[in-house]
Amino acid sequence: MKNFVTLDIRFKNSRNITLAGKLELPASPQYFAIFSPCFTCTKETLATYRISQQLAKKHAAVLRLDFTGLGESEGDFADSNFSTMIDDIICANNYLTEHYQQASVLLGHSMGGTASYAAAAVLNEIKAIVSIASPSTPSHVLHHFGDALDKLKAGITSEFFVAGKAYGIKPQFLHDLEKHRLDTDIATLKKAILIFHAEGDKLVGIEHAEHLFLNARHPKSFISLDSADHVLTERSDALYVAGLIDSWCRRYLP
Repeated sequence: MKNFVTLDIRFKNSRNITLAGKLELPASPQYFAIFSPCFTCTKETLATYRISQQLAKKHAAVLRLDFTGLGESEGDFADSNFSTMIDDIICANNYLTEHYQQASVLLGHSMGGTASYAAAAVLNEIKAIVSIASPSTPSHVLHHFGDALDKLKAGITSEFFVAGKAYGIKPQFLHDLEKHRLDTDIATLKKAILIFHAEGDKLVGIEHAEHLFLNARHPKSFISLDSADHVLTERSDALYVAGLIDSWCRRYLP
């Protein structure tokens, strides 16, 4: 029997853009978390949806969000960048703090995990960060751009394709990446860190998990996802991840 409700929520980011999210809310939540999906993904991506709902069954409240210009969120994706992803996470936490309870955990899949590390460097109240198949540097996302990358470097607006869908992209995205030093953020975090990664991940190599782990302070943990693919297509992989996240979080949360 389902022991939680799923609420559609709307909140503003710092640029006054209305963002969309879904809050999996148990009757008596034991902690609150924010789930950030992968690059160009939405809150309805299978891994995001399955992990969030499974955590809710274990009495965790999870806000899964759509970044600017994606899913049901307003704004133009072409005007977004790594900094706006960080800001969207921070504003999601502001919403939870005002209406429910501040988040104590940041969860992120792929680029969403990378952004979660950067957001955690700003959010002092965050106690734990969990990343799933995440790049160790935001610049890894440039592999998506293909021929568009040369245009962007020349200052020309272009577009790229993911799963057959076109996304506009502006040179400002590249300029913003140059501002971020994720190694510094992670090395100075005084928070518990859990890293999930599959050795055979063809999109984000296992060396990214190694870099994250070596750069992070203790307490830190790594869990192999064995044969799972990058997007956790198999339901069993998502449920496995959710169960381990919940057990691990309870060790580090008051």
